[in-house]
Amino acid sequence: MMTSDSYFDSYASLYDQLQPVLIENYRTYHSLALDFVPGDAGSGLRILDLGCGTGTFLDSVFTARPVSTALALDYSQEMLDRAAEKPSLRRSDVEFVQRDLNDGLPTDIGKFDLVLAFSAIH
Repeated sequence: MMTSDSYFDSYASLYDQLQPVLIENYRTYHSLALDFVPGDAGSGLRILDLGCGTGTFLDSVFTARPVSTALALDYSQEMLDRAAEKPSLRRSDVEFVQRDLNDGLPTDIGKFDLVLAFSAIH
């Protein structure tokens, strides 16, 4: 496993509090993006989250689509650890993987119904 000693590791504990302050209309963007998640509450989706950070948006998606599964990738292990602490993401069908997205995606991950990349690759 790669060790990530990064800016993101050092700010992981404050990230959820800082994002809404630093990004104008942060919560509005999340709310609008949720409108585009396919299906309804009973729909199970296989989700790939690229750069999941602390899992804030993935948490929102799981609240709306609780029978979904996910593979969450992020460069920062600290961010992944924070994401894994969120109640809706503390389950066996959410896999957290530390990975530098510059290295590409793993070749064996299969297909997904929904790919998230909220504030990660733009």
